Amino acid sequence: MKWNKLFTLIFVSLFWACSDGDKTAGGTTEDAGIIADLNVAGVTQKGPFVKGSAVTVQGIDCKTMELTGERFESTVKSDKGDYDVSSINLSSPCAVFEISGYYLNEVTGVKSADKITLRTITNLKDRKNVNVNVLTHLEYDRVMNLAADKEMSFAEAKAQAEKEVLMSFGMASAMDENLKFEELNIFEKDEENAALLAVSILLQGDEDVGVLVKRLEKFADDFAEDGEWNDSEIKTEIANWAVAATTSGKLDSIRKNIESWGYTDEIPSFEKQIENVGVTLSGAEGSNGVVAATPCKTDSTDTCEYGELTDERDGQVYKTVKIGNQVWMAENLNFKTELSNCYKDQDSNCTKYGRNYDWSAALDACPSGWHLPTDIELRELVSAVGGDSIAGKVLKSTNGWNDGFNGSDAYGFSAIRASYDSIDVSEVESFAYFWSSSEKLDVCANSMSLIGASDSTEIGCHDKNSRISIRCLKDGENGPEEIYGTLTDSRDGRTYKTVKIGSQIWMAENLNYKTDNSYCYNDSISYCGKYGRLYTWSAAMDSAGVWSDSAKGCGYGVMCSPKYAVQGVCPAGWHLPDTTDWQTLITAVGGWETAGKKLKSIAGWLYFESTDDYGFSALPGGFLYRSGTYDVVGSTAYLWTSTENAERNFHAYSIMIASDGIDSFSDGFKDNAYSVRCVKN
Repeated sequence: MKWNKLFTLIFVSLFWACSDGDKTAGGTTEDAGIIADLNVAGVTQKGPFVKGSAVTVQGIDCKTMELTGERFESTVKSDKGDYDVSSINLSSPCAVFEISGYYLNEVTGVKSADKITLRTITNLKDRKNVNVNVLTHLEYDRVMNLAADKEMSFAEAKAQAEKEVLMSFGMASAMDENLKFEELNIFEKDEENAALLAVSILLQGDEDVGVLVKRLEKFADDFAEDGEWNDSEIKTEIANWAVAATTSGKLDSIRKNIESWGYTDEIPSFEKQIENVGVTLSGAEGSNGVVAATPCKTDSTDTCEYGELTDERDGQVYKTVKIGNQVWMAENLNFKTELSNCYKDQDSNCTKYGRNYDWSAALDACPSGWHLPTDIELRELVSAVGGDSIAGKVLKSTNGWNDGFNGSDAYGFSAIRASYDSIDVSEVESFAYFWSSSEKLDVCANSMSLIGASDSTEIGCHDKNSRISIRCLKDGENGPEEIYGTLTDSRDGRTYKTVKIGSQIWMAENLNYKTDNSYCYNDSISYCGKYGRLYTWSAAMDSAGVWSDSAKGCGYGVMCSPKYAVQGVCPAGWHLPDTTDWQTLITAVGGWETAGKKLKSIAGWLYFESTDDYGFSALPGGFLYRSGTYDVVGSTAYLWTSTENAERNFHAYSIMIASDGIDSFSDGFKDNAYSVRCVKN
């Protein structure tokens, strides 16, 4: 955000109070007034900020949205969050109020572990009470954008931004059009104050301050430009939390927490707003093509889209449920095969828990028209219901688990605590495991696990000889979705594995086509067989124009204007990815902070555990430095983009993968030699 340089973004809340000694001099327009000796009071709330939290007031021009350099400071007077600032003198009536400090957390009832900063922007003409809260913070960057464009007045920008913020949470009808966000107070009745308290609670959820800060930052970044909140991942997380909190009684405990502070006799009715959010924030399609599912089941209602599957092999009938864009069995498979068994070899347990299958038996166990899901399809399920941190809670059945760890079953998946049979263990555990068809190592394949004592879920490698449960997934119109495939390079007949990730299809191996200015690590053909070849940027771009003229003449020391997409050294129908292609991939796998761990192959890396969640299987092929030195094989992957540095004609961008995260794009010499991954046109 362009205003981050002016303000440190952490968080704050509401300001209120009264003052008798204010006066405003000047004309009637927003930017003409002069604020002289004004006293302002208010409340600062996430929950309320605690005594001693820092309050700052800065002047800002109502038209240009530029700070005037005028600054006034105060502190919060009590744990109720109240403050006042005296003798404010401003050359323009607009001002930015900011608070930084600890706050009382509505969800836990206790003081936050870390500080946050919140802010509001307001016009002080005819105003002496200013509250700072989550809603004022969420609208801030949007107001700045709208007002700075000069197509509307400050007042018009505020009115539009406030409407858009509430629409984002499905609360557009909650606000009196004559009120402003800086007038709201979580300790006062009425629907608009209930909306404020609900949003404050929803953004917090069960998360720590760090997650709250990131949610606020991401909302501001996403919302500022067009007034729309498009982050389906966070929306789904919040919606799932809302459903779970509504059904588990957590909202009652939150109300008791607020009552225990003793700052109000009448807490606004926030519960209904939170209950409604479970539907409002669901149903959007994410950047990775996964359709976020809508929670459909509570203690009192069940609107899930159920069906029936009759297994023609033995006549058994199974309940099914649609979640997002997938249709799943809502019961564990119970079809008898070799290498499968009932818990304690008792048929009654198969009726209750379904059968347990080793991986080889699981691969062909599903009925016609259904299939054993890939690990990617399991991840789509997890993503559709809100992500790893909440999926366990919302997928587990409402009974049968350890005390206190039953699920909400918000989507009708009804995962039951089931038996887990392996060489050493045969007992009904506090777990549920479900096979995928995705082999990771010779000894293990991926499965999805739900643990009784946790709300989260995990997808990881499971011993193939273990016997665990199966949930079958309905085939698409053209059969099971083709996640993995192959590419045959007609130039040399070499075949490469490919993988679909989100909306893209990538090579799942490094390119190994021999050209001029391409090399095997340490000049050893065995390394090319393992890691593919290393290419200078000109070789990767096909600067000689052998296969296309899209990047002819591009190379070291030369600025060029390639015609995107650049085929480069890639086979026909494929191209060398530019930075936009890579950004799309990184977004699809969850962002830069964890992309390295998720994209790296499980085996072959010297440092940092990797999970290869999406089958991309990045290999640590090292690189050839322009001086002729090979380096970092086994620990680092460098992969070219087709995008050069527009300011340095000796440099182009690449992706460097080494640890759990990826630090955006690397800028390297064009005559270094890096690996190549091609993406399908």
